[in-house]
Amino acid sequence: MANASVIDEINLKDYILIWLDILSNIQQSFRTLVNHFKIFEDINQCEKYIQSLSIDDRIIIVVNDCNNQELINHIHQFRQVYSIYIYSKTNQQWIKQFPKIKGIVPELNELLARIHKDHETSSINIFQTNISDEFSTTGLNGQFLYFQLLIYVLLRLKSNLQDNKNEFISFCENEYKDNIDELRIIDEFKQNYSSKKAIWWYTRESFLYKILNKALRIQNIDLLFL
Repeated sequence: MANASVIDEINLKDYILIWLDILSNIQQSFRTLVNHFKIFEDINQCEKYIQSLSIDDRIIIVVNDCNNQELINHIHQFRQVYSIYIYSKTNQQWIKQFPKIKGIVPELNELLARIHKDHETSSINIFQTNISDEFSTTGLNGQFLYFQLLIYVLLRLKSNLQDNKNEFISFCENEYKDNIDELRIIDEFKQNYSSKKAIWWYTRESFLYKILNKALRIQNIDLLFL
């Protein structure tokens, strides 16, 4: 099992959702969609927050104003920004020049559904997506073999399964303490999980699916060892 100091530093965030200039009364709607949800009214504070994150973190940004091209241009440049949605009923032609903008959405429920649909499958890509055209096939094969060996080793590690499970559950409960839906699933996992249902639990859209995919995507061995 990973030691406590390492566990404390592990980042479980699959996506971080940031909304610029928002009314806080819809915050709970997004808690069901993404665990880490931040609200900023000040672009400078938002920028400082983004800069404090790892380059491996992926951010979904929602902005209310599609008329602020300067704002979009500013946040579009950050590597951590994975996608941008504009919550507005007004369309602008200039948004086509920004590939990270996924669309302009006028209704909240439609926006929630759109974000969920766009990102529910993208998290399962376990290989890095920022590989350049010059990256060799030898390098790609090496990365594949690395994960094959890693899985081989993890399957053969001896550990106290119950202690590991309890520590993992405690960690997840703390991480998702503000997400009622995920806490309910974590409690179900605590009561009912068995190795025979491992695939069922992984394929279920829940905290476990998000954590494992994040660990594979950023190649976080400590997180996989949890």
